[in-house]
Amino acid sequence: MLALLLLLANSSWAQLKWLKVSAGAEFAFALRSDSTIWSWGFNGNGQLGNGNTITNSLPAQIGTDKDWIDITAGSMSGFGIKANGTLWAWGFNNIGTLGDGTITQRLQPVQIGNDNNWLTIECGQAHTLAIKTDHTLWSWGFNYTGQLGLGDTVNRHVPILVDTSHQWVAIAAGGYHSLALKSNGTLWAWGSNANGQLGDTLAAISTLSYYPVQIDVATDWKSISAGFQYSLAMKNNNSLWAWGFNGNGQVGDGTNVEKKLPVQIGNGQSWKSIAAGGASAYALNVHNVLYSWGYDGYGQLGNGGSGQQNTPTITDVDSSWKSIAASDGLFYNSSVFGLSCYGLKTNADIICTAGANYIGQLGDGTTSSEDVFNCATGSLMIGVADLDNEKGNISIYPNPTSDKISIKGIEQPSIVIMNLMGQKQVSSHGSNEVNLISLPAGIYLVQVFGKDGELVKSEKVIKE
Repeated sequence: MLALLLLLANSSWAQLKWLKVSAGAEFAFALRSDSTIWSWGFNGNGQLGNGNTITNSLPAQIGTDKDWIDITAGSMSGFGIKANGTLWAWGFNNIGTLGDGTITQRLQPVQIGNDNNWLTIECGQAHTLAIKTDHTLWSWGFNYTGQLGLGDTVNRHVPILVDTSHQWVAIAAGGYHSLALKSNGTLWAWGSNANGQLGDTLAAISTLSYYPVQIDVATDWKSISAGFQYSLAMKNNNSLWAWGFNGNGQVGDGTNVEKKLPVQIGNGQSWKSIAAGGASAYALNVHNVLYSWGYDGYGQLGNGGSGQQNTPTITDVDSSWKSIAASDGLFYNSSVFGLSCYGLKTNADIICTAGANYIGQLGDGTTSSEDVFNCATGSLMIGVADLDNEKGNISIYPNPTSDKISIKGIEQPSIVIMNLMGQKQVSSHGSNEVNLISLPAGIYLVQVFGKDGELVKSEKVIKE
């Protein structure tokens, strides 16, 4: 038995990486570097794409295909684009959200039409936007407030061309409104404007816009993200802007007053990327430090339970964040909140999560919520090999071990030990020794974090 464990522990596991995470209402997807897609969390509408409606608290592969290049989570649906440019969808479909011409729920990916030139896709509460490689804009699904941009409020069950322009380069789908960028740097919006989420002077006198309307005359917008009733955007100078509903501080201007026009936020910092959740917002600055603001009812801001923040506030001083994905809105007491958040770091190929976990949506194998980011999800699902990038000469011994391990070369480390399913088994903070007597024999991943939360050592350990 020991010989087998040694063989497994020392084998050259593939250095696979998570490339993207996308979050739905109570579930999430991830795209891996081997072009496979994975899902976890609530599955009542088949949104995990695994052929059933069984909820899963650990990442599981969707099918066996290895040709996916993009993945996007809607509120209760999933979408993926393959390397051949085809579009696939699954999950909730009662109002045509998937675009397959039906209102039939799909438990696993089905191809949408026969086109093979899809470039990118975004899904809101129940409507879907997509851009093709010719930079045309398409929409389908729920259209109660004109969020499809087609001039009416009729739902569509298949993709419909929004206009004849070939300039669309980015899209964002909110609860009931839509945003898009053109290649000339102009920003456009349509759909519900009940709380000023369209951000346009002319549209401000109306609660709806059935067609895309340009937001001001600026030609230097470069990225967008849409929350349930508010919007975020960045300009070419890396400034951060927000507008719309602000009852939970999600606009981030220090007030709770809704804004019908874009206002600059973020104290003049330079920003790199943005993510708008249901009522919680996130941004990375150019130094890869994570900030969050807005609703924090489930700890999804990752700030240790400090509560609602009305301005962008540092969530984690670690400067190795690579990307962030905010949970879409979930209806609760006539309000919509995104309850969880997911992120990737550059120094460790694992998924960091914070917020609600009552149904396993954080994917760490538990139902325990987190009010700080826990970097454990999917760590062994990707075949993590030993990392030799420790800061200094850090060692884990003895290995193999029968009762405990010790960490040498670092003071007051935080230690997390997980099994081969990615489930956290033991954790320790501030001690250089961890007792493993309660664990059964097998292979475990030991991760050592420094005082600043940075992963400094990762090694497979055999428990005899």
